[in-house]
Formats: sequence, structure tokens, C-alpha cells
Amino acid sequence: MKKKLSKKDMNIVLNKLEKLYPNAECELVYNSPFELLISTILAAQCTDVRVNKVTSELYKEYNTPEKILELSQGELENKIRSCGFYSTKSKNILGTCKLLIENYDSLVPDERDELMKLPGVGRKTANVVISNAYNKPAFAVDTHVFRVSNRIGLANGKNVDETEKDLMKNIPKNLWTDTHHRIIFLGRRICKARRPLCEECPLKDECLYYKGEVI
Repeated sequence: MKKKLSKKDMNIVLNKLEKLYPNAECELVYNSPFELLISTILAAQCTDVRVNKVTSELYKEYNTPEKILELSQGELENKIRSCGFYSTKSKNILGTCKLLIENYDSLVPDERDELMKLPGVGRKTANVVISNAYNKPAFAVDTHVFRVSNRIGLANGKNVDETEKDLMKNIPKNLWTDTHHRIIFLGRRICKARRPLCEECPLKDECLYYKGEVI
């Protein structure tokens, strides 16, 4: 049966994560809250590396809501095609740009509930934006955070929402954003989905998955 780490072991894990990835940060490249919002929408089911390659060209000319709306859906689809789900993403991006202009003076909201009114913006995307663009405490739970935090025992959630609540409860608020990035770094480099490199992991002494207590 799944369970969580003790408070002592959680603190050990957080300290080890800080030493392992002291400078972990968002790997999406952006220069404004708007660029981060669009990049995060594009990152659904796509790697940050691919998104950054696409946006490095896109943002040269189209880096505001007004500029994006100069494109037809077909034109935008062609520019973001390699990110996958390009039809849905282009439709959401255009809809988001329209609402930003109409309702928010072209500015990206800094409140989660307002962000989630935008097409294609769920709780995870909203949390990414408010925590990274506006330095507000939030814990964005993507596939890496969900997998790794439940494996280690930082959370015991059956779904993303439960995992987010657990993490916010178990981790000090001032560490939410940094820990989010550190868990993602660990998930991409060591605690991989199919073949986790457990023997290389500095957290194995605390990890419930390594001890066989989490499937």
C-alpha cells in the first residue's frame, strides 16, 4: 500500500534535492509572462526542447497577443506543427490572445482563477505562469512531478489534484517553486518513467519506490 515519507525523511529529501539541483529553473525559454504562457500551452505532450526550438523562431515576430492574431489558424498551425496537437493548440492560443486583448488589456493575469478562464489553460499551466512569471507560490504538477513525488513518498496522490494538495501540505510554501523544478530535473535525468536509474539516485536511501514500498 502506498504511503508517505516521515517528516524527517521528507526534509532529508528536500535538502538532497537542493544540493543536487541548486539552480534548477524553468527550462522553457521566455522573455515575458505572455511568452511563458504560450510556451506552456505548447508544452502539453511535448518536450521543452522542442517548444524552445519552435518559439525561438515564433517569438522573433509574434510575441504579443496582437502579433499572434495577425496569423490565421492555418498559419499558426504551420509554425507550431512539430509541437504536436497543433490544431487544438493553435485554436487555443488564438482564443487566449483574443481574450487577453478584450478582457485583460493584453496583459497576462497573475491570478490562477483568471488564467484558467483562458482557452487551453488548466491548473498546471496556470501554476507554471504564476510561479515563474510572477514569483507567486504555486506547485505545478506535471507528469514528472506526479510520477517522482509519488514514487519517493513526498506525496500519496491518486491523481494530479491530490498530489498537488499533498505537496503543498508537506513542503514549506517558500520552497514550492524551487522544489517543483528540482523534482522535474530529477524526473528527466534520473527518475525516468520506464527505466529509472535508481542505483545512481542520491535519494534511494529514503525513496519508497527503491525500497519496494511503492509500485
